[in-house]
Amino acid sequence: MILEPQLTRSQVQGLQPILSGEIKSGATEFEFDCAALCALDGSGVALFIALEERLKGKGEVRLTNANSAVQELLSHLRLADRLHVDVNAEVSHG
Repeated sequence: MILEPQLTRSQVQGLQPILSGEIKSGATEFEFDCAALCALDGSGVALFIALEERLKGKGEVRLTNANSAVQELLSHLRLADRLHVDVNAEVSHG
């Protein structure tokens, strides 16, 4: 699933029923492409944690192409390993 630039409360409210439906349909692997993600609040973090908890032992959540800010936030929260964060190699524009 490709994430939009913001994963905040309003976006999370729209994603929750979609993800619940996927789990009810038997999905066990969730990969979120974070290449465009630049704003992540507590609601977004809580979404990932809740999803990972629901899959515990049956699947996993992966965040791919995370920029350094997203990776740093999740590392500080001690969630980077739990959410299988894959850091995007950022290109320097200088």
